[in-house]
Amino acid sequence: SVAMDIPEVPGAPMTGAEWPRWAVRTLLGLLSATGSVAVLQLIVGRVRGTAVTRVSSPKGKIGQQAAFRKFQWQYLTVYFIIQLADWLQGT
Repeated sequence: SVAMDIPEVPGAPMTGAEWPRWAVRTLLGLLSATGSVAVLQLIVGRVRGTAVTRVSSPKGKIGQQAAFRKFQWQYLTVYFIIQLADWLQGT
């Protein structure tokens, strides 16, 4: 095999092996904190009896709350993915 010297391009994305340790630790810490909060919210919601469940009738206050909660989770999932992508790019 022939070894090639590839010049570094300023602004080129880093591979996983080149990430600084502090960035990896920060990312893992934030992911674990976010996961912990999500699990805690599910547990507290079940204990209080406010957990999101399927409602047979979409009308009424309970149906609206379930529909809003579903929308909220979808929105926040996309929002956090976009924020993570921005963070990874360094913007």
